[in-house]
Amino acid sequence: MERGGTLIVTGDATRWAIANQWLQGASPASQETRGRRPYAEAGDDRALERIAGAIVNVEIDLTHPLGWGLKDAQVPMFRDHTTWLAPAADPYATPGIYGQNPVAAGYVSERNRLSLSTSASLVVGARGRGRVIAFAEMPVYRGFFHGATRLLDNAVLYGPLIESR
Repeated sequence: MERGGTLIVTGDATRWAIANQWLQGASPASQETRGRRPYAEAGDDRALERIAGAIVNVEIDLTHPLGWGLKDAQVPMFRDHTTWLAPAADPYATPGIYGQNPVAAGYVSERNRLSLSTSASLVVGARGRGRVIAFAEMPVYRGFFHGATRLLDNAVLYGPLIESR
């Protein structure tokens, strides 16, 4: 990548790119202080904060190379983790964000909904002369979401052409 390659990460693999400091992670929304709670409820409380499988709507910039060929800016994607991507510092490098009501189906806690509202879904990061394209969700999850497949196709085909501005 340092010499001009392109790395595409999807879903939970974004955690690896964030850990290697190739992308910027976003902090989860702060949790309110609940005071003392029964130990027996700890597992249930943690389970309520998981995203076990939800469909989220992502708003795509149709003028960005990754959005080429899409007719609708709203693209549904499958999400099953709580790794959050920060919007890029470059204002042209965050082609996918969450809209007003991002959760289309599935359970997502209020805290995680707040985290969605401040994070990005699709980010392009510079790395040397190359780039990292990160999808917070799984764009081709079981082949159900055809609009999102176009995003991955565009990342493969046009990724090397995307330049930092």
